[in-house]
Amino acid sequence: MLTNPERLLISGAVDGELTRAEREEFLNLVATRPEARTLFVQLQSDAARLRALPVSRAPKRIAQNVLAHISTLPTPAAPVRRTVKRKSNVWLPYAVAASVLFAVTIGSFSYFNTQDEQKRSDQIARLMPTHQPLPHHRDTPTEADYVSAKPIAPSPNIHTIPPIEILPVPRNGEVLAQAPSTPNLLEIAPSPRPAGGEVVGFGIIENAKPLTEIDLRLPFTTNASDFHTIESQERLAKELALDPAYRLDLFTKDPPAGIKTLTAALKGVGIPLVVDVTTQERINKKMAVSLAIYIEGLTPAEIAKMLETVGKAVENSKVPPLDRANLVPAGMHDQKDLKQLFGVELNLQREAESTNTVGKSIAKETIGQIVSSLKKTVEKQAILLTYLPPNFRSSPMFSKEVKAFLDRRPERKSGTTPLLIVLRPAQ
Repeated sequence: MLTNPERLLISGAVDGELTRAEREEFLNLVATRPEARTLFVQLQSDAARLRALPVSRAPKRIAQNVLAHISTLPTPAAPVRRTVKRKSNVWLPYAVAASVLFAVTIGSFSYFNTQDEQKRSDQIARLMPTHQPLPHHRDTPTEADYVSAKPIAPSPNIHTIPPIEILPVPRNGEVLAQAPSTPNLLEIAPSPRPAGGEVVGFGIIENAKPLTEIDLRLPFTTNASDFHTIESQERLAKELALDPAYRLDLFTKDPPAGIKTLTAALKGVGIPLVVDVTTQERINKKMAVSLAIYIEGLTPAEIAKMLETVGKAVENSKVPPLDRANLVPAGMHDQKDLKQLFGVELNLQREAESTNTVGKSIAKETIGQIVSSLKKTVEKQAILLTYLPPNFRSSPMFSKEVKAFLDRRPERKSGTTPLLIVLRPAQ
């Protein structure tokens, strides 16, 4: 006994509407179940006879006849209770309208279905040749039905999988059904078309200029513990020779320990660090501020040596006092910050050396020598101030340390590079 899903599968095979998986399932079904093969042949015969039936044209006045018939129907007797009468009268117009709509729909479908009658007749003639008579319906198909029955090809305009082709009755274990030899048109890709038209392009450029190379300058970024490595020392020597002044940003989680490390490194190059009194108080209170160390009188080689000492101290510490380091050329913003810190304009630009002594004022040179002899100057010095936030900066007018730094500040010598070290608190 076939199940309902198996019957639906056989019906789909007759209509040519099976997927690939369903097609494989159908082939296994008809190969193993005789009742499935019998039902498939019967449905194919019924489908062929149904397609060969003549198509009748619906009367043109079917809608008028239905409406006329409805108008002749007797009016139903009024019910005894007024409430029931009111309810029946309410639904009567809707029932009449629904009947008219159904009748018009049936008539329209019949009318438009007959428009392609000639085309359908031609299609049926192609599907069922005239020399092959239709088999008569029998309750129990015979062996001849298995041999002579052929599938009905679907319409060429419908892209479906072709129906299953039934082979003769099996003998000696042969397979009854197989896939048709005609390939599926949906799986065949169209043949490539030749490219038409001319090739779009551009001619050869004459006298083309050669490609140029540029040097890309990247910021010097590293860990403070790597300052002593050979690679960092080489990069520092090249970087410090390019600009007249620099700013070094050092990030630290322990500002007092970072200041102690820098103080020891400055002593190694012969510079004592002077600390502003107000800044020292904020360090003792462990306030979250950024600190600035301004250094003058060091050459690029001495700066590299000082940073090498810093790198060794950081690497040998159990808890690194300094973390990341960024070295960038000093710009206009740094010039403005230094003016607010010291109250005067500090010249960070490298002055051009003049070898021409012709026209030099003897009086001016003599005055400069006299002032230098009376003024006690220090070639190398460094001072620690509060950098950020700006409203925490010490006033240069009331800071004795700033005044002393400016009084001992000599003229900038050739070959020296001012350096602004900013200690920034890190999270």
